[in-house]
Amino acid sequence: PTPSPNTTPQPIPPRYVNVPQPYHKQLESSFEQILTLTSTPLPTSEVQTSTEENGWKYLFSKKGVLAGTMNGKNTTVRGDAIMKMPPLAVFNTVINVYKKEKYDNQFDTGKRLITYNPYTFCDYLRFKSVWPTSTRDLCNIVSWKVEKSVNDGGGSSSNTGGKIVLVARKFEDDKVCPKVKGNVRAEAIVAGWVIEEVKLPDGERGSKVSIVVCTDLKGSLPGNIKTLVTQQQAMFPVIIERWMKENENWRDKRFDVRIEERNVISGVISQLPKDLLVGVKPPPPPEGSDNTPQVGDENGDRTGRLRQQQQQQQQQSLANGGSTAYSAPLPPTPTSPSHPNRPSNPLPPLPRLW
Repeated sequence: PTPSPNTTPQPIPPRYVNVPQPYHKQLESSFEQILTLTSTPLPTSEVQTSTEENGWKYLFSKKGVLAGTMNGKNTTVRGDAIMKMPPLAVFNTVINVYKKEKYDNQFDTGKRLITYNPYTFCDYLRFKSVWPTSTRDLCNIVSWKVEKSVNDGGGSSSNTGGKIVLVARKFEDDKVCPKVKGNVRAEAIVAGWVIEEVKLPDGERGSKVSIVVCTDLKGSLPGNIKTLVTQQQAMFPVIIERWMKENENWRDKRFDVRIEERNVISGVISQLPKDLLVGVKPPPPPEGSDNTPQVGDENGDRTGRLRQQQQQQQQQSLANGGSTAYSAPLPPTPTSPSHPNRPSNPLPPLPRLW
């Protein structure tokens, strides 16, 4: 008799726990796309021609950013730079939707709608309108992972770890993120960051970063506005670096560590504002590691308390027959003292999932 096929279900990667099933493959595809799009160097001048293996065309080189574009149905833009601050400090800024309104002059406001797990979220973003165009907004599913570097995958003595890969793509669910009258709902085809460590001349930790953005802005836009948007996206590494130097404690010791998932969760994710996160739990230590107490152990730290809160919510939700996904609490209204710089026109209320 023919042996029956192995029907044992494969374990779900931690970053997809509670995430709607259709987005598992979509996010995996986005991770592959970002890594592929950043795997080859950008042309350093207009003289260089793109090849079939590369496909990038030179856009500009200024203020330490080398930018390129790739033609298609929607233009893809990429910006490469060296940022003089540790990778976890950079990630700490780009993963926080509330900080975006402080360094991006095209951004209006946003919310984290759902926290599925420590790796994956759903965000709403609204951008300022530029006359004579309409306001654009996006609803994205956002996820990150640590990709092991070639010299680190085999347990080598590399002291930098891997690289952080952050991706975002369109999220479609009118119950979670209903369309807003008067706004044009743009779509993120693929967008993300690749952040890896480099040693600066002074011996400090720096970051080699690439940002890739391909967005369908929908509707018709004047060519000069498209050019403005494209160039600013490529310039984000230097824009963010300047803002961080003036406003962030990027020398915090929690950022001065190897790029590992445990360190990213304990040093960045678990420290996010409460309304961006509901309960996190770091992955178990790898085999052969020391027995250093982990963030989230019974040591009274904030992450431990959040984990207890998460477990209580899970038990209550399951008892009520509900979902195990978590809706992050909605942020304070724009008039809240904790957000004095928010615009006066608040976003429409969004439904809770459970």
